[in-house]
This record gives sequence, structure tokens and C-alpha cells, in this order.
Amino acid sequence: MKNLWKEIDAERAPQAAAEADLGENSVESGEANRSLEIYRQGVEAAPTGLIMVNREGEIAMVNRQLENMFGYDRSELLGKSVEILVPERYRPEHPPMRKAYARNPVSRSMGQGRDLYGVRRDGTEFPIEIGLNPASDGEDQTVLASIVDVSSRKAQEGELQKRLEELQRYRTEMGLLSEMSSLLQHAVDHTEAYQIVSSFGKRLLSVTTEINAVAVYTARASGDALEHRTHWGSEVVDRFRPEDCWALRRSQSHYVQETENSPMLPRCSHVEVGGWQLCVPMSAHGQSIGIVSLSGKGTPSKVERVGFERVARAMADQLALAINNLNLRESLRSLAIRDPLTGLFNRRHMEESVTREISRVNRSGSKLSAMMIDIDHFKHYNDTHGHQAADEALIYLGKCLQEHFREMDIVCRYGGEEFLVVLPDCKKEEALSHAESLCQAVSKGAVGITVSIGIAEYPSDGHAWDMVLRHADTALYQAKTKGRNRALVGESR
Repeated sequence: MKNLWKEIDAERAPQAAAEADLGENSVESGEANRSLEIYRQGVEAAPTGLIMVNREGEIAMVNRQLENMFGYDRSELLGKSVEILVPERYRPEHPPMRKAYARNPVSRSMGQGRDLYGVRRDGTEFPIEIGLNPASDGEDQTVLASIVDVSSRKAQEGELQKRLEELQRYRTEMGLLSEMSSLLQHAVDHTEAYQIVSSFGKRLLSVTTEINAVAVYTARASGDALEHRTHWGSEVVDRFRPEDCWALRRSQSHYVQETENSPMLPRCSHVEVGGWQLCVPMSAHGQSIGIVSLSGKGTPSKVERVGFERVARAMADQLALAINNLNLRESLRSLAIRDPLTGLFNRRHMEESVTREISRVNRSGSKLSAMMIDIDHFKHYNDTHGHQAADEALIYLGKCLQEHFREMDIVCRYGGEEFLVVLPDCKKEEALSHAESLCQAVSKGAVGITVSIGIAEYPSDGHAWDMVLRHADTALYQAKTKGRNRALVGESR
């Protein structure tokens, strides 16, 4: 069966001529012709592409749907090898598959579990599904294949898969953001908060071919600059001015992508690389706190850009709230433990800290020194220069004390013009050296004050803290009686 339609037409031609010549009207011949015509019309009207291939792999019949599907006229296909419709990369393996099917010709789908593709006349490929059905006229074995173009279905499946992946990614993001928010609420300081954001940010906004760097900046208390707090990816600038960032200027996200079709928007000068950049401002209760900055050299799609901004916005909002809470917590704590005028610890904090230090000294066998400091003639200074000058003198002495002692030392305003310094792991001989240096530094100041200092040591000068303080107070009184502006160590009992 080389060409089904040609054979049908060849059979009908002499028969029609004989009928015309003889004027006969055979019922059997008419029925056969009508059956063939119905068969032919059914094949042509089939909603799928139909193709008949003989044992040699030559195309014997195609219908109109297959012509439209592959872009060929049937005259270009009949008698040709069926491999003309197979993509070139699959052609070598197709003849063996035909021969294998000829040995076991059963009705089945072709290529089960695999993606099949056809190639059009213009060379483009498209996904197809093929159903195989063996056929024979007693002389030649043929295969009738039905072919369906599944391009639309594959596109819909791909779109559905993409949406499912986006949904899964969104659920993952929400889970990570929820966990990050919970941890940020329990962060004890800013450093811990930045570490949490960095840890989760590396998973939420990982460095890829699209993202080169992600950085978090917060504003200084003075508001004159933003400073780098954490980042991942490429190196970023350490500090920049608020006016360098368009997101801060506009109080809204600022995205710039350098493409031919994108508008020429101004870039934030704190981002050094080219490509695209996204800055998302952080704010809480109307107060600007900082920004989350993203940058890359690729060209993210609109979907990717929306995803980046969604995550960056969520991170910025959560971090802003955490920083605001930490600032409030620190302010409240500072009010509870610090003297509002000098910024030094207050007496309550000192007493709580000393309790811990004494316990540590008792365990380790080390020493603990105490300095009782008093401004000389402070009442006279206050009466002469006024309350404001007296406050400035107290502030000045507070700064001297903060600069002069170690971070581990406990410096507090004890009351009025009296100050107390607790020096862990410090013998009274060392404390005396520090005290004498402090007396010299204070006396050289512009405010015109001097101090007297009394020193005592725990446990040498008493096994109870109040005994040590009385010993230091006695040494202070002796320093004043001996001329002031000096430091003395109390005599051990």
C-alpha cells in the first residue's frame, strides 16, 4: 500500500468510465464508493493528525490536520520517509524503533514516559503525543498513527508548575520570615539582631547570578550618615550620607535597572557596581532607621524583581521594628541604671554590680579596689558660678572618669558631687596610681575644679562592702584635710 488515496482514485477511475459508457448503475459498486468516500471524509475530518506508514517507513497517507500541524502539503510527504517529521537529533534511533514495533505490532502509545517532539517544515520543534495502531490489507503491513499537538497543554502545565514553584517558594519565605521575626523579638542587642538578619537573609536573598550583594545600613544617632551593619556577597561601602540614597530621599523603595527599555532613573551613589540596584528604606513609627540594599549585574525578570522587593521589604520592616524596640529597651534601661546628668551609672546599679564582683573575688581570691571621689569646694563653686556652671563641672568630671578608667571598671555618681569607682582585679597600689593621674587630669581642665580621692581595698580593708566604703570615705576625708587635690590610701586595720 504505497499511497492509499492514489489507489482508491485509480480503482474508481475505470469504474466510473465503464458506468458512464455502459450506463449501468451497480448497487454494489455504489455502496463501495460511498463507503470509501465516508472513510475518506472521516479521516480528513479527524481532530487529530493521522498518518499511515508502510513497512519501509514511507508515508502512505496523511490527513488535512497533519498537513496543518507540520506545515507540509501532502504532496510533499507522500512516499517520503517518516523521519522527515522527526527532529534530527532523534532520527538515528527512529528506524530501529520502527522495526521493533513491526515485530510486535499492538495498539499502544509511543514513547511512554518520554517527551516526544515533531519538527515542522520550517524547522521548529513542538511537543506531540502519538498513538500507534497496526493495520494490514493482507499484502503489506502498515501502521496508522494518530498525532496530537500538545504545545498548549505543555505550556499550561509549565505555567502551572511555575505557579506551584512560586507558591512553594512563597511558603518557604513566609516560614523563614516568621522564624526570623520571632528571633528578632528576643534579640538582646543590636549585634545579635544583625546576626539573625544575616543568617536568614543568606537563605532568603541568596547570592546568585542575579544578586551580587545584600547589605543592611542603619542611621547614626546624629542622622548625618548611615553605617554598614551586615552584608553578604560582594564588598559594599562602609558609610554614606542620607542624601546619597534615593530610597531615603523619597521614603519608598527605589529600583534601577540599566536596560534599553527601562527609564533612565538616577542611581544611588552608595552602590558602586553597575547593573541593577534596589534600596528599601527601614522605618518604624515614622522614624527613618536605615535601608536594605540589593545589587546585581544580571537582568532579573519582573517576577524575580517583585520577589526580591517583597522579601527585602519584609526583612526591612521586621528589622526596623526590632531595632526600634531595642533602642526603646536601651533607653529605659539607661534611665534605670544611669545618672541623667553625667551619663554615669547610678548608685543602684553600682550596688547590684558590686554584689556580683564581691562574689567573684571571693571565688577567685583576687582584689577589688574602691575610689571615693569628691569635688573640692563644690558648694563654693556652685554659689560663685551658679547652678549651670556647677552642672557643667559635674558633666566634665563624668567625661574625665569615663575616659580615664577601663571598660570593666564601674564608674558611678554616688550622690551630689561625690563619685565612686569600683576597680575589679586591681590592688590599692594600682588604684592609687590611677587616682593620682586622674587628679592631675581634672585639675588641668577648663572648668577650674579639683578632686580629692580616698582609696580602700576589698577584702583587706573590710569583709563587708559598707566597711570598705567607710574606709574609703575616711581616706577621702584625710585627703581633704591634707590640702585637697590629692589621692590617699586608707590605712589597713
